[in-house]
Amino acid sequence: MISAYHNVHAGRSAVLFLSGPTLAQYVEPEPDLVTCGVNTVMFHRPELDYFFLQDVGRASHANSYVSRQNEYDAFKPHIAKFYGSTLCKSLHGGGSTPYQFSHAKLIKHSGARIEDPEVPADFSADLVNKPPAAAGSVTFPALQFLLWTGVKKIYIVGADITDNRRVGEDTAIQDYANQNHLGRWREFESWVGVAYPNVEIVPLNPVGLVGMFKKKEDRQRFHVLGIPHTITSAEFTHCAYTQKVRRFCKFMTEAGHTVYHYGHERSDVVCTEHIAVSDDKSMAAYADWKNKSYNGNLYDKCNKVFTSRAISEITKRFKRRDFILCWYGLGHKRIADKFPDSITVEPSIGTFNSFAPFRVFESYALMHNIYGAQNVKPKSYDAVIPGFLDPGEFTYRSKKEDWFLYLGRVEPLKGIDVALDIARRTGCKLKVAGQGRIGKVPPNVDVVGYADAAMKADLLSRAAALIVLSLYCEPFGYTAIEAAISGTPVICPDWGGFTETVLHGLTGYRCRNMDQFDWAVRNIQNIKPETCRQWALDNYTVEQARARYEEYFKQLRGVFFGCDFNGSDPSRVDIVGPKRLYSS
Repeated sequence: MISAYHNVHAGRSAVLFLSGPTLAQYVEPEPDLVTCGVNTVMFHRPELDYFFLQDVGRASHANSYVSRQNEYDAFKPHIAKFYGSTLCKSLHGGGSTPYQFSHAKLIKHSGARIEDPEVPADFSADLVNKPPAAAGSVTFPALQFLLWTGVKKIYIVGADITDNRRVGEDTAIQDYANQNHLGRWREFESWVGVAYPNVEIVPLNPVGLVGMFKKKEDRQRFHVLGIPHTITSAEFTHCAYTQKVRRFCKFMTEAGHTVYHYGHERSDVVCTEHIAVSDDKSMAAYADWKNKSYNGNLYDKCNKVFTSRAISEITKRFKRRDFILCWYGLGHKRIADKFPDSITVEPSIGTFNSFAPFRVFESYALMHNIYGAQNVKPKSYDAVIPGFLDPGEFTYRSKKEDWFLYLGRVEPLKGIDVALDIARRTGCKLKVAGQGRIGKVPPNVDVVGYADAAMKADLLSRAAALIVLSLYCEPFGYTAIEAAISGTPVICPDWGGFTETVLHGLTGYRCRNMDQFDWAVRNIQNIKPETCRQWALDNYTVEQARARYEEYFKQLRGVFFGCDFNGSDPSRVDIVGPKRLYSS
């Protein structure tokens, strides 16, 4: 019977409705679409041509098959309904067409059997002779079926999958992480590009699928310059820019771009190619980096060696209009100057100087500061992209302990003296973690030294609050979002990047004088850990950062390849970038 559907919709476009929250944002991208939905979508989009059902679901879910079986069985799409069978044996044909999954190895998880994520999915382009592969989700048989019908384009709606869960789902549910579900999507992307090279697949309002199914012209080439005096690895937790480089390389590589990373030979980074341009010998002056802060000398041996080798190595790989990303700002200028045909970008400006023709700032506070200091007009092709992190690298705890945390360089400019004074005045217990040393401290202060990744995550998750007291306009204040993702409130000044990262009264307190700091310490229990956590998940994860950067780089490519300020993009469905979500 499946042969009757072969090329039945040749040349048309289709839309596949999935059940993620962004389903509510759907606006029809073009008329006369073939419509297909899966599982609970029938309750939201009752007018469907095709319907696929796989999940029995949980009895606790109001819209699951086990809860509303009669309605599922009675539902009649315009053309055909398909029931799966391998993973949910309680589903039955009910007068519709059953379909079988691939014979992947099944493993036991959470009381159910799921496909082994280590077994590659065996997707099918010939449904007469080989059934569609399940790959752990009804989505994939539906996609293989639509491709079988001959459509030229498939819009995907509501595919709100991240590395560890569905957006909006209980964070305790890790089914998607255990099944490597996002990895399955990447397998499908690779397969469909070969099996159906002329079919366009377009995720609408993507979350976890950001960057997938790109056209060839949307894939970019990046030369990513690491920080000369650090190693691009999770070990260098004190340097926000090192961590940004590491995470950026990973998500842009996974999104299908070409990413060349230039850094220390012991860097641990996911990229297209890692090129060693520094080593322990050239970094000898910073061997004691856990105790001493960087001195800011852009012309010492460490920086000179990095610069010379990077220029040599980029020359071997450079193509006209490649991106050169200067994460170390002025420290990378000598490298960028050697490549006038590049698109040179400072992708995360966090100091009060900048040089590149295209600039991304960490915060609006910093952008406005630099525009004012340099007396320049705002530029359409600058942007603000806030700091970002991987939730999986941090620990969330809703129950906090009775001590506060100072985390950062132990120096007056970072506010250590103010933090110690607060501890003296209030009598609160204070743990101090970071580079540097302190002399005599009150008995209620515990100096724990440099915090590696594991220790940092642990401290942030258990503290009653993070006290961060920079005496200057902090360009961003990275620890504020690290605390939030850990469910920990922040007590901070009312200036700089904190005005954008800390919601006063919701995720912490922004204060102006010691009386206000004292009050904040004594009333920190009023801040809900779950609000802090959700604020970070909604705004500061690698998924949001990837979408923002891809939007920005696409704009820059337009500058050089024919789409200027007045140009238009008919495929646009949203403006990615300045939007943020606010918890309450």
